[in-house]
Amino acid sequence: LSAANTCGPPTNKHSLSARVQRQRPPAVRTTADHPNGLLKAPLLVMAQALEAIAAATGKVPGRLSVDEARTVLGARTDDGARLVAEGELEFVLGHVSLDSERRAGKADIAAALNIVEATRNSGTWDAPLFRRFGAHAPSAATQRLAEEIGGLPRLIKAVDRFYAHAFEDQVLDKFVTDRSEPHGERLASWIYEKMTGDQVWTDARPPDSRQRSHGKAWRCPKREPNKVGRRFKLDDTRVWMRLMFWACREEHLDEHKAFWSWYKKFIGHFIAVYERAAPPYTDESAAWSADAANIERYRAAGNIMEEVIGVGVPEYW
Repeated sequence: LSAANTCGPPTNKHSLSARVQRQRPPAVRTTADHPNGLLKAPLLVMAQALEAIAAATGKVPGRLSVDEARTVLGARTDDGARLVAEGELEFVLGHVSLDSERRAGKADIAAALNIVEATRNSGTWDAPLFRRFGAHAPSAATQRLAEEIGGLPRLIKAVDRFYAHAFEDQVLDKFVTDRSEPHGERLASWIYEKMTGDQVWTDARPPDSRQRSHGKAWRCPKREPNKVGRRFKLDDTRVWMRLMFWACREEHLDEHKAFWSWYKKFIGHFIAVYERAAPPYTDESAAWSADAANIERYRAAGNIMEEVIGVGVPEYW
């Protein structure tokens, strides 16, 4: 695609491609090869292409869907078709955050171009963790990850494994008042909703159900008397993460490298809601189950992680 065949209005000083030109020399360097050997594309060319899509769909300055972008650009010139056929456009749009209507604005695209450049240069494909006003947001990349790993059914299998482990764990089982409830399906649906935007969890659960469920766990009568009402602490969250990643590894989700990388960031983001000191332990928690000796020691100790319990927890608890 060149500036002459983008099918959009002349570039003005406020356009995305104009901003890219101001930020980089006119001779924009080509990014490193895509990890899968796909087409190399200068950022300026991609910016012009995305502006052309917005103009062709009548959605200027933005708000284009991934499908619209793919269809419109695919009909424009050999270069446009090649971008779509070889996955370059989808690679870029896969790093665009989506709002509730699954649309992407120009600001999202501009940010995505920078993310894509860094991702390509790192030599690995990666799905970033998107935030809107500090809150997690689904993206085209996470929608694709959900599809590639097998969707909601595969997540349910993994989370069911997690709860099977949690019910045997000396710490986590004390948060569970009723094992017969569909814990795995509920948590898996919540994760799937965060990945895709499909409201499979929201439509099935009351608005405050997550808060009420956690409050119920904190007050579970199975807990030690001096801990009833105590919120999740660092040791609780570390055990939770280790068992979660272990369950996902048993389901072979760690073999999908892009999903595994994203999922660690996802868990690290949300675990901070319950314990601010927990995120730095995310990678360690994910790696724990890769060593069979760790699991053997855990089993031999009676399903308790003695090296974790009480570590980093204030004495007054």
